[in-house]
Amino acid sequence: MPKILIVEDDEKLAKILKIQLEHKGFQVENAYTGLEAVEKAENSKDIDLILLDLGLPDIEGNRICKTISSAVHVPIIVVSARSHIEDKVELLTIGAVDYVTKPYDILELEARIKIHLKKDSSDILKYADLEMDTVNFTFTKAGTLIPLSKTEFDMMKLFLENQNIVLKRERIIDEIWGWNASSNLLDVTMKNLRQKLGKDYIITVRGIGYSLKREQQ
Repeated sequence: MPKILIVEDDEKLAKILKIQLEHKGFQVENAYTGLEAVEKAENSKDIDLILLDLGLPDIEGNRICKTISSAVHVPIIVVSARSHIEDKVELLTIGAVDYVTKPYDILELEARIKIHLKKDSSDILKYADLEMDTVNFTFTKAGTLIPLSKTEFDMMKLFLENQNIVLKRERIIDEIWGWNASSNLLDVTMKNLRQKLGKDYIITVRGIGYSLKREQQ
């Protein structure tokens, strides 16, 4: 279930929007100041999209947008009563992916949210505290950058695209190397990958292959 951070200083409006979005099937968290928004955006690893109002009491909205977009890869939709084209262009230039003018229809806002969540999901792969950016070729664990070789990156991408599915050794070899590579090559690459990740992420299914381990419930 996607999680949305609403940044809005009007508590009544924020709570109404929270209820509306939860009714649509989203998880929602609120931030009522710019400082709170920046802290939650940078420290919460499960926020998938941010709705940002510009009229906050402590930090100017443009500055918040620029700070968050430079720190984390999360789509930001500005929701504001400001309708000047100059404001829209500036926000879209410094990091926002969309700009919705108040008053708005909740159905339109929902549609825009879904569009940007879909766009973002094609670039970012997540599992537990693991995150891969397939555009910028970066991989992080709990926010810490983990350097991977191209082969390790491709293999991790394969696991992230097939979470909780047992991948046969033959399939991994075929998709990563594309030729009749030796089984030992897979073993060596897997050993190196596990050393970087920790042994608790990819499990061995004896006689079959490997699987990205299910999260603990």
